[in-house]
Amino acid sequence: MKGKILFGVLALSFVSMVSAQQNIFTNIGVLQKAAVPILSSVGWKDLGSGVGFYGSSQIELPTSGFVPSTVRYSISGKTGNRADQALISAFIASPRDLSAGRAKVEAAATQWFKSVGKPVPAGLIAAIKTGKPFQSTAGGLSLQYVVERGMGSPIKQPDGTSYRCTTMDLTIKPL
Repeated sequence: MKGKILFGVLALSFVSMVSAQQNIFTNIGVLQKAAVPILSSVGWKDLGSGVGFYGSSQIELPTSGFVPSTVRYSISGKTGNRADQALISAFIASPRDLSAGRAKVEAAATQWFKSVGKPVPAGLIAAIKTGKPFQSTAGGLSLQYVVERGMGSPIKQPDGTSYRCTTMDLTIKPL
């Protein structure tokens, strides 16, 4: 009898753990504020029939370039009661904004995990700091961090040089 009770308790604990991991993406209110105070809270609006739901916020970095560098937080989903992914991204238009952009992405990622009650996956912060790609499927989440350099047409800088932008994208999805 003790073995059956212990198995039942373990099974219930596993179901509760899986359910809690999945609830992160069903708790839209928590996801909307997950990157606050680093980035603003996001809305959650219906984009129309068959398109889905979306919310985002964006900040501009203090820049020395002609085109602003930005960091954005967004959530999106196919239905109004569940998000399919959260995205923290940066568009860096000037080489002088690169370290500030990385710092904001790192701070927003750290805050996101703190807000949803999950530990930051080992290696993620180091990947952001060094500009290296990162993938993980730990803790019921699928993470991918990608850095792309040299995208698009060169952007002229105030000193006369040109810079091809850098993008940083951290995509977080439920498993």
